[in-house]
Amino acid sequence: YANISHAVVSVGNPAVNFSGCDNSYNVTAFDENDSVESFRWWCPTAKNDAWRHFENALGMYIDFYLKDFQPVIPDINYEVDLEFSTWALNTPLDVWVNVSDANGNMLPNQTFVLRYEYNDVWITMSTASNGTAYTELDTAAPLDTTPSNHDYASHGIIAWDPVGRNIGVDTLTLDAELVELDYRPRPGGISVVRVRGNDTLTLNPIYGFNGMVGDVLHFTVPIDNKGMNGGPATELEMIAPDSSSE
Repeated sequence: YANISHAVVSVGNPAVNFSGCDNSYNVTAFDENDSVESFRWWCPTAKNDAWRHFENALGMYIDFYLKDFQPVIPDINYEVDLEFSTWALNTPLDVWVNVSDANGNMLPNQTFVLRYEYNDVWITMSTASNGTAYTELDTAAPLDTTPSNHDYASHGIIAWDPVGRNIGVDTLTLDAELVELDYRPRPGGISVVRVRGNDTLTLNPIYGFNGMVGDVLHFTVPIDNKGMNGGPATELEMIAPDSSSE
């Protein structure tokens, strides 16, 4: 399976008996020669395959078609809500679990366990009077078993009621490029104003970026914070051609 690649090649109707899959995704698997190995039409409405085509170990081509789908509404619904669905490594993350009945009424005093998939971490929790439970997780830096160029890793966060056998899940995607604080100058917004005696001029490529002895240059350098959190005011150091800094 190391040489198998996958791609969403189309979106549409897989032409199965069930009529609720008009916006299904055709996910096709290609081998090392870019030949089609298998495909499946994923139906978001049914949360399953509307049509799956593959070759089994005996060399037989198998097709599964979805004929009908009747969703069952659970008596109790567990919803896992992450502060951010994509977050940084080794960083705290707020997690809420909302528990409600089939009519949407929030349920207090519901005891369950929250599991962070990667390290088999189990936390016993109970909903407050508003039907919500809260905890803070350390995302850590675990890899998963499916390497990708699009993220560092992804892991499931599961709320599980072992008594009523109710479950709620969400996926946390870890991104190694996210950092708490990252100040970066924005080159496109830099401006230079030259004061020469009583004349003030905003320099640009037409006039040229030049000066002479006695000129005063005012630089405006916008700074973007590419990090996740707000940071304190800071100072920008500039080095002049004579190696002096300010």
